[in-house]
Amino acid sequence: MIPKIIWQTHNYLYDSLPENFAKSTRTWKYLNPTWEYKYVTSDERDIFVQQELPDIYQIYKKTDPVFQSDLWRYLVVYKYGGVYADMDSICIKPLDYMLKDYNGESLIHLKPYGSSSHQVGLINNSHFAAVKNCKILKDIITLNELFVKYNKTRAKLESLTWTSYAAMLDIQKQNNTIFFDAELHSHELKKYFFDFRVDYYGETIKYSEFLKEKIVLSNEDLEKALPPAKSSESEIDYLPPNNMAYVDNVNLVYISDINRGYLPG
Repeated sequence: MIPKIIWQTHNYLYDSLPENFAKSTRTWKYLNPTWEYKYVTSDERDIFVQQELPDIYQIYKKTDPVFQSDLWRYLVVYKYGGVYADMDSICIKPLDYMLKDYNGESLIHLKPYGSSSHQVGLINNSHFAAVKNCKILKDIITLNELFVKYNKTRAKLESLTWTSYAAMLDIQKQNNTIFFDAELHSHELKKYFFDFRVDYYGETIKYSEFLKEKIVLSNEDLEKALPPAKSSESEIDYLPPNNMAYVDNVNLVYISDINRGYLPG
């Protein structure tokens, strides 16, 4: 089973998060009150990676924070299980509701995308759920280790272009019955936070109505959770489809390629 833990991370202390990020995180909390919420700072990520992968820690420290987060999310969900969600996203459906058709899959991921032959099956790693000790996540972690081991002179984690848009290894063998569809993910959320529609166990309502009628927040908490009045013109009056961006020119590298002596670049 997938542990009921939500993982998120950023460079700030949680109490110092900018307002838009703080409000975004609350959507994950409010829609999933029975789930444990875990926020991890960049300093805490550093300590965790150093403990779990000491051999590549120095490379990790030199790379961009975005790619540091990519590696950390695989490690922490592999070790503890649960759900990882990007900070610039909002929850639009309870995770328990999303998992109502869960059939024991080790990894619940976003729908694969990509049209060209080398991109078929590409999966963004912005949101996923996994069991503890998930083999697919372990394969991805191992690929990072092997890449650094055999590319010591020019090793950069960001050279693994799938680290941001992950080629989840052996994913097609899972025959997933469900995909991760509980999020609205957009870089615009870094700038804006707006009223949107929530799928609350089949009932489609505005987020503001959800907070008032389902969560019954106090007036003080409502003020902290709701978008500002000036954003009303940006309301989303429908539940958007999973809004994956198309990414071109992505080179996939598989464990089998490493074993055959192939390395990128």
